[in-house]
Amino acid sequence: TDLGGFLTKCTCHFGYTGTGAICEPINNCEMTDPVYGALHNCPNGSKCVFLGAAEHKCECLQGYQKIGMKNNSADEEVIDCELVNRCDSKNFDRFGKPCHANATCTPSSNFTKGADCKCNQGFTGNGKTCLAIDACLVKRGGCSRNANCTMTGAGMATCTCHSAYSGNGVTCEPRDACKDLHE
Repeated sequence: TDLGGFLTKCTCHFGYTGTGAICEPINNCEMTDPVYGALHNCPNGSKCVFLGAAEHKCECLQGYQKIGMKNNSADEEVIDCELVNRCDSKNFDRFGKPCHANATCTPSSNFTKGADCKCNQGFTGNGKTCLAIDACLVKRGGCSRNANCTMTGAGMATCTCHSAYSGNGVTCEPRDACKDLHE
């Protein structure tokens, strides 16, 4: 801008900021407005990528996938990202199966973690590895000390009284030899 005589006022071009003598590109990804917040329009689940002076694009964050485009509150078309459900079998080829077959899988918003895994009832472990609990090793499976305990499944057992005892296996009473002879 010519101000007459020897005075000249320099201004930065659109997309740049500075004194006019020195101009830097405006990075919308880093700039914020006290009223409107970020100067970019990237929605949740996405990040702003600086392309050059006042230019940017939005990309889905790691662990999110693009499902299309949508209009934001300013009626601008922006990327639409959703959290990848690592528990959904359609994503196993891409990310692997996060939990053991005998565990319950709950999607996690922490991409590195991927999923929260908890062993099902009757199993023990960290959810990525689950082992069947042998009920006979835990308080004899609820069996009498005068009974045999047999594991029948994860966390399950049957109790059978020893031959010198009678009962349901949980309670076993000594057999009455005289009574058995008369029956």
